[in-house]
Amino acid sequence: MVDLVSTISTEVDDLICSLYSPINIEQSVVHGKELSSIINQLLEKVKGIANEEDKAWIELLTKAVQHNLHNLQSKAATA
Repeated sequence: MVDLVSTISTEVDDLICSLYSPINIEQSVVHGKELSSIINQLLEKVKGIANEEDKAWIELLTKAVQHNLHNLQSKAATA
């Protein structure tokens, strides 16, 4: 888990940098996918040690990550 958490900040920075002018849509999607993958891996690991109440929150967060990635990909496709 530590390895995954330690990469989140760098991936967020990379995604944000790709969104500055001039926006690099292709790189934004690549960085969005990578960040989504890391967060999903982390959520899966946490789910293994979570109680039932926490698992509901983890499921909500997983859906939010999927939703945000889908929105990024949809907006990139129309750009």
